[in-house]
Amino acid sequence: MTEELPGGPVASLLAAGHPERVWELLPKLTFGDALRAVSLLHRTGWRPDHRVSGQGAGSGGTGDAGDTGEAGDAHARRSAALFDLLVHTNEQVRPGPGGRGASFAPRFPPVARGLTGLGIATAAQPSLAPDTGLLALVHRDGSFRVDHLSIWDPWSCRRVWWHPLPRGFGGGRFTRLLFAADGQIFACHRPDRFPREPERLLVFGYDAGSLVVRELDSTPMGFYALAPMPDEAVCAVRADGELTVWPAAADAGPALRRPPAVQLPVPTGHELDVGLRPDANLAVSADGERICLVTRQRPGTLRQITVADRRTGKELAATTLGSSVSEISFLPDGATAAFRAGSTVSFLGGSLPAADWSVGPAQRVLFLPDGEHALVAHASGSIEVHTWPDRALVGSLSGPEFLITLAVPPAGDRLVALGERGRVQTAAWDSAVLRLLHRPLDEAAPQAPALVRAMSTQAAGDRWEPHLRALAAILEHRPRPGRREY
Repeated sequence: MTEELPGGPVASLLAAGHPERVWELLPKLTFGDALRAVSLLHRTGWRPDHRVSGQGAGSGGTGDAGDTGEAGDAHARRSAALFDLLVHTNEQVRPGPGGRGASFAPRFPPVARGLTGLGIATAAQPSLAPDTGLLALVHRDGSFRVDHLSIWDPWSCRRVWWHPLPRGFGGGRFTRLLFAADGQIFACHRPDRFPREPERLLVFGYDAGSLVVRELDSTPMGFYALAPMPDEAVCAVRADGELTVWPAAADAGPALRRPPAVQLPVPTGHELDVGLRPDANLAVSADGERICLVTRQRPGTLRQITVADRRTGKELAATTLGSSVSEISFLPDGATAAFRAGSTVSFLGGSLPAADWSVGPAQRVLFLPDGEHALVAHASGSIEVHTWPDRALVGSLSGPEFLITLAVPPAGDRLVALGERGRVQTAAWDSAVLRLLHRPLDEAAPQAPALVRAMSTQAAGDRWEPHLRALAAILEHRPRPGRREY
């Protein structure tokens, strides 16, 4: 692997012939730069144990009297072992995509992978519970005849609940699942046998041994869009732009009353665009005050992206384009909407909309709640990690192949990716791993060493183990004040 010279003081010290000072700076470097710096030191022939009793180390290094003796020897052996481990780790990681962003992007494996006992997922968009992080999806058993609703803990890959769906729902198409904050699951379902029948808005209630399915609404326009609300509610938008906010704890009585509706701005001759993905036509800001929706001219290919006030339906911003929209979302500021058409992410609304962002053939672009990261997921399972708003590529995650979706709970404490290659696979990460990719190692989160050790245990025996063990060693490596590391 060809390494580029890390910039700043590292480049200056290497050029001036002071490798021991570069080793001193190691805890201040990001993980990628630390690996590159050690690799360059190795290629020059320098090692932290190049020292003669009473003399300096390597090229011009100066030892101090306190370094002699058994403790000093142990410290030198530890530094040499860490150096060798980093050199080996640098040979295991993959470089980032050529010509895009950072030249060196370490890859991280997931903490857990693989939902066992699942057949083909028939729900287009599995959903994460906002409070617990559990995962709900509809899938078919081994016979490919019976649909089941199942709930999983993606962190441990353990199934916590499942139930076959009643007759009448099997064989149809679930276009959307939405896990409400109170545990109920909202769903949109369209029967395959009766394509002209209106799509049904359902809510699943479940307990230890049963499943209750109730129909909330149906629309003659044919389809719905669903999005979660921050106040334990779910909003549903019909094809004609009528928005209804359903409370998560829906009335279980026989006389269910439909909540008051708000008409969102839909241009004449337009209707809500079905889109290629369930999240391609409706998004809600983090505070629940703004709605972004995509409408399509019928007939025709013209689309309009509209940002509207959720309570009044008043249009706040709008733009038109002549191609399909792959997905829409809001940035963490709650005022700026992002929409992707083809390989370009554009922005609408807000006080200072960002310039367009070319992301290539992405499967999903996700802006995390921390406001510091944006993820670009590809169907191959590679998930690029970019810092936001500068969009610098700082690393990538290794998700499942044939990636279906990438999701994060509102708290932003974990990431979950689902893929389907014959069977459903999942991958989950603690979001703390993202901070390790671009922050100085000695400023990493206090829980980072424990996290990396846990990941290393999960990765035991595979090609990622030395990578993770090296990271754990770096994070726990703290030079003593007033002395140099050799």
